[in-house]
Amino acid sequence: MLVELGGIFRNAIKANHQCQSCAKVYAELDWVISPNTIVRPDLSIVCGPLIEKHIDKVPAIIVELLSDITRDRDLNYKR
Repeated sequence: MLVELGGIFRNAIKANHQCQSCAKVYAELDWVISPNTIVRPDLSIVCGPLIEKHIDKVPAIIVELLSDITRDRDLNYKR
């Protein structure tokens, strides 16, 4: 599901010529909100140059997939 959803976002970005050169889709890449707060969204869409290490600015879109196994953590801890 995650790969499929990432592909849908990539295709939408490619179809939008304004976003094509700047928006990138990342799967399970750390987002460093602060030195004490690091989260790892399932998918993040970030505008700007290619990120190699971690996300250090607010993503344009964050996607969190819920499953029976991770539902409680995703709805409470990551909130």
